[in-house]
Amino acid sequence: MYPKKSTAEESNVHDDMTATNGGEPKLNNAKIQHVIDRLDALMMVIKSCQGSSCVDPWRILHPYNDNGSLEQDREVPARQVKTLTDALDSRFDDFYAQQARVSYNWCDEGYLIAAEGPQEILQYREDEEYTVWPHWT
Repeated sequence: MYPKKSTAEESNVHDDMTATNGGEPKLNNAKIQHVIDRLDALMMVIKSCQGSSCVDPWRILHPYNDNGSLEQDREVPARQVKTLTDALDSRFDDFYAQQARVSYNWCDEGYLIAAEGPQEILQYREDEEYTVWPHWT
């Protein structure tokens, strides 16, 4: 018997990739570059996360209040972004294209913030400029 899958665990989507438009692979009808942009942003959160941001990194990128709507004190006609599929909505393409890319300045024998590369993560704000996540490391 296999252990039960964690509710916070991501699903492997590799098998869902299809080749369309002359052989260009897509995932959920999204271009691979758009998928990479989302995964890069997700890794930016995870590479130096603390506490609940490690379990729910999408909430850092797309904050929402306890009522389930995106952002504090705003009514947004969109569902919460909780998965890669949600994040692949084309209205987020520009937001993810502007995110810093995961990189490291060098490898060391311990955790050195200077070696960790880019540190700023943008948070999505509909109809406003994106803001930098204030609780970074």
